[in-house]
Amino acid sequence: MTAAQAVALNDDADDGDTTRRCRLRLDTVDRVRRELVRLYRDGRDGRRDTQDVSRLANVLMIVVRCLEGADLEKRLAVLEAAAKEQR
Repeated sequence: MTAAQAVALNDDADDGDTTRRCRLRLDTVDRVRRELVRLYRDGRDGRRDTQDVSRLANVLMIVVRCLEGADLEKRLAVLEAAAKEQR
């Protein structure tokens, strides 16, 4: 798949020079979910090898866990600050 095709398929890709690799914005769980769906469809439709799909899906799930952990840290910090103010 060319970079231009990847950009066309990925509405979250950065705009700009299509001769370089496209960069996916995987900064939210929903964006990662959409990329997982694209990956699944590519595997199902034979555009990607199923082993590649499996490996990439595993990496994306690690990204999801990191995003969830970062969100949890932020929420906990807010709660701790609020509890400290009430003392």
